[in-house]
Amino acid sequence: MMEQKVLHISVASLKRLSITNSKIYSCKPKIYSCKLKISAPNLQSLTYNGMPEDVHTDQTFSSIVDADIDITFQDVRYTEKGKERQCGLKNLLGGISDVKILHVSGSTLLTLYYEDIFTQMPTFHDLRRLVVSSELRLSMYVGLLRLLLILPNVESVVITQASPSSLSSP
Repeated sequence: MMEQKVLHISVASLKRLSITNSKIYSCKPKIYSCKLKISAPNLQSLTYNGMPEDVHTDQTFSSIVDADIDITFQDVRYTEKGKERQCGLKNLLGGISDVKILHVSGSTLLTLYYEDIFTQMPTFHDLRRLVVSSELRLSMYVGLLRLLLILPNVESVVITQASPSSLSSP
């Protein structure tokens, strides 16, 4: 068994962070996996693409303004890897619970629906604008409705087929 490596991002002055987790799952996934620890108290913008398997944040990013989350959907709920993904997803979303503008993809909504972590998710009290970039299917609508339940102060919801990064905030 290979020891898991840790990538620790600890930069107090970091304002923008973009993470792409595009490992190949069919080809020796243990080689590419690592635990991701983030400590960035002044983070204002986060872009995350992929599946957060083992993500830990030292605190919520209270200064975060916008986040663009594109979770790669993989239905592995009942496996050990699925439990890691649920924990990583819960930690990632918990870390950005103070965000003001949130961009999510349709695959993120699918993941939220199938991973069934809504009972463990924080409420996004500060979120004012939600942008969903996808042509929605039935399970995505259910994921969107579940997400809206934890957004008590949302003022604007935009659903578009454009990619989230091409949308500008008002």
